[in-house]
Amino acid sequence: MDPARTSWTEADYPISWHDNHVHGLVFRAGPDGTTGDLLLDLDFITEWLHPKPGSLQFRVAPATLSFREVSDLRIELDYAQPQAAMTPFSIGELSRETFIFPNGYLSYRWHIAVNCPSGSIEFISPGFHQALRGPARLSDTQVLLVSERAGGFGV
Repeated sequence: MDPARTSWTEADYPISWHDNHVHGLVFRAGPDGTTGDLLLDLDFITEWLHPKPGSLQFRVAPATLSFREVSDLRIELDYAQPQAAMTPFSIGELSRETFIFPNGYLSYRWHIAVNCPSGSIEFISPGFHQALRGPARLSDTQVLLVSERAGGFGV
């Protein structure tokens, strides 16, 4: 990935969000009352590094991932399972498939598989915009500290 890059759209798909942690969700009603925007406050892993055999480091930046004109939203997160702690959830994979409404309008059905806790987020949206809110930091973990999360809408 280009280290100078700070934003992406659906034209750049596919992008890997594997093991990115989500600190918050925001729902914004749209002007028509039937769709809205879904914003995810996340730690975006811009680079996976292998400084020596058997070890990993990451370049991680605070980011906002915004999906527009969202409809048919379904969220399932199981924080009640015994091993689940109340921490940011981790994305396993983000995928999409073409969706055509009965009137012929082209969109996408998005599926966010959640690693931990188990779950998923599904919705219909024509696209997204992701923007970094700060520089990527070198880290031994995939999660930034609160003090490193520049302008998040979580805590």
